[in-house]
Amino acid sequence: MAGIRSFLAIDIPHPIIKKIGSVLETLSSSPGDVKWVKPESIHITLKFFGNIEKKDIDRVGSRMESVAFLKNPFFLRIAGMGAFPNSRSPRVIWLGVEEKGDQLTTILRELEKNFTDMGFKPEKRPFNPHLTLGRIKSSRGRRDISQVLDNYADKDFGSFAVKSLVLFGSNLTPRGAIHTKLKTVDLPFKKNE
Repeated sequence: MAGIRSFLAIDIPHPIIKKIGSVLETLSSSPGDVKWVKPESIHITLKFFGNIEKKDIDRVGSRMESVAFLKNPFFLRIAGMGAFPNSRSPRVIWLGVEEKGDQLTTILRELEKNFTDMGFKPEKRPFNPHLTLGRIKSSRGRRDISQVLDNYADKDFGSFAVKSLVLFGSNLTPRGAIHTKLKTVDLPFKKNE
């Protein structure tokens, strides 16, 4: 089954992407062997679907709408830089995502239930919201990368209101992935919740 490689995500507003882009410019001059993400490709992934059929886009969108309709917009803060599994043996460099309350976790839990009902496998790993900045390709320059992580460990990139969920298509090319918005679902504002 060919289908469309797709994932559900939260888009990051341009002013925050611009700040991240200037840090990525600095990071890319470090001697570490890292494949850096293009700023325009940065997002918070909520669910990776793999390949889905074109006809399933509306079904997934309908499930997104049923969950989003019940939710108010909420705020997230992008702050702190770190690495998986840790800063001394980095493999993936990330920015942290912080929330007050548990709106993101609640939405994700409800979405996961809806998608499991559709036949998609539930994620087994615990959800750890982050923005991937780069992937380490080799150990060359690892000490320098650790130093960079320490320098940006407390950097605050700002907060924003999450007002929509986006289903993206992802086309893998030799130059990197090209993401296309397939469906956007707004979180309607309701005063009394």
